[in-house]
Amino acid sequence: MGADQMEDGEGWGEKPGRLLDHPEGQERLESGPAVSRPVLTLSPPNNRVREGTRVTLHCEVQRGSPPILFKFYHESVSLGRSSTPSTGRASLGISLTTKHSGNYYCTADNGYGPQRSEAVSLSVATAVSRPVLTLSPAENWLLEGTRVTLHCEVQRGSPPILFKFYHESVSLGSSSTPSTGRASLGISLTTKHSGNYYCTADNGYGPQRSAAVRLSVLVPLSRPVLTLKNPSVQPVVGDVMELHCEALGGSLPITYTFYHEDVTLGSRNAHSRGGASLSLSVTPEHSGNYFCEARNSAQTQRSDTMTLTVKIPVSRPVLTRRAPMLQPVVGDVMELHCEALGGSLPITYTFYHEDVTLGSREAHYRGGASLSLSVTPEHSGNYFCEATNSAQTQRSDTMTLTVKIPVSRPVLTLRAPRAQAVVGDVVELHCEALSGSPPILYKFYHEDVTLGSTVAPSGGGASFNLSLMEKHSGNYSCEAENDLRMQHSELVTVIVTVPVSGPVLTLRAPRAQAEVGDVVELHCEALRGSPPILYQFYLEDVTLGNSSVPSGGGASFNLSLTAEHSGNYSCEADNGQGAQCSEAAAIFIPGKFLTPRAQV
Repeated sequence: MGADQMEDGEGWGEKPGRLLDHPEGQERLESGPAVSRPVLTLSPPNNRVREGTRVTLHCEVQRGSPPILFKFYHESVSLGRSSTPSTGRASLGISLTTKHSGNYYCTADNGYGPQRSEAVSLSVATAVSRPVLTLSPAENWLLEGTRVTLHCEVQRGSPPILFKFYHESVSLGSSSTPSTGRASLGISLTTKHSGNYYCTADNGYGPQRSAAVRLSVLVPLSRPVLTLKNPSVQPVVGDVMELHCEALGGSLPITYTFYHEDVTLGSRNAHSRGGASLSLSVTPEHSGNYFCEARNSAQTQRSDTMTLTVKIPVSRPVLTRRAPMLQPVVGDVMELHCEALGGSLPITYTFYHEDVTLGSREAHYRGGASLSLSVTPEHSGNYFCEATNSAQTQRSDTMTLTVKIPVSRPVLTLRAPRAQAVVGDVVELHCEALSGSPPILYKFYHEDVTLGSTVAPSGGGASFNLSLMEKHSGNYSCEAENDLRMQHSELVTVIVTVPVSGPVLTLRAPRAQAEVGDVVELHCEALRGSPPILYQFYLEDVTLGNSSVPSGGGASFNLSLTAEHSGNYSCEADNGQGAQCSEAAAIFIPGKFLTPRAQV
């Protein structure tokens, strides 16, 4: 038990484990053979003593004849004994350990039978060790609203122990444990509970303080929102696109991570409110689904998915003519085709002719758009097209088209010096097609014989000069031809008028010598000249009569002679191109003198 053993006859002293003199000195016992019941007292007289304290046990009887044998016990285990030859008291000193707690008693015996004292209880208290504070759950980062329990525990220390809990030196509460070395305190966390925690333990021998434990209370992350800040509308290739991710609630710092189709684009750490942004130089590959994640030390939250379609500026379109493949001809159906090889759909294609809009087509698929026109002469000129999508408008190169016009039926006209063509006149045959793409080849015909041809390289008509001869009477025509068509004019009839030659007057009488009463035939004939020919007969300067010959040949005039008919006769032939007079012919009737006008 750690106490010194005391044998009979040992002297009193101050050494541990030896009996000591009574404090007031020796007293004599009342006479009597047997000892009275002993009384056990402690010095110091406390029932609770700190470990390491020096305690003295005193056993004393009021009567009994010496010598007396005293024995000391702890829970029936002998601590030591002492025999006193002349007094009724003995003592035993021990240094206390935790094992010395329990009941103590003593016995006294002078040979007439031992007497036992009443038990005295002694509690040996151990000062508390430095407590240890732990948290449950055992995390340094906990979400707001979490129920956390603080545990304060000592490895040694006699109960009862008073435990106190602190947050940044502010008491949270206390707990007294009568029989254990551990106490707990539960709290529901708010953001104000972040900070340092510690506890103290005290069983009456001075408080001991634990080491501090740091706890950060986190606000749960709200679901982040992903937005497109710049541009605010759908992005276009070449734009700088700014993605913005923001969680309105949650403890800082927050790490924002941006994704495109599950591929990480980048991360940004935010140490203040307002979220984070990521800028991208937009390419066509940036179309697709985007989302972001917000993460702090407590949890991770993901935004809704945002789908972006990157607008690709339309490329410069190409304008082509699909049908007909050669130059268009009036009456053809011409198909203009405009196509931009690159650009986001839909694309609107607009067709122009000399800055005048012909029409528009919207294409929702690749391959461009077409516009059909029924070709007229007015469709010659410059054409271009424009391609427009929501990002841009582009204009094609200009295409120049010349509409080929088939030659129209030509008109043949005669340009003569007079209304009636006359042999020797120079007549201009003019052939002209009022429409038709040049060059135009003109050919001139007399009946079916080609007179000549000429080319009009820039349009208009053409002429052919003809010096008229008698044989040139007849039907004339012309032909106009370009590389699309040949057309024949209507026939134009030309009658070449031959001026009459000097007529010849012949007299046809029944006898050589004319006599009164004879019938004389005056016959006048121009051997050359275009009919109709008007013949007139004269006696001297007096008109005898006339006759028109519609189809050529001569004309006659019959005269029944009288005496007055002697004289010079003549005739005149006229077809409108100038009258010609014959030579005079004389008729002599006997009895009448005649001076001829001309030699017969």
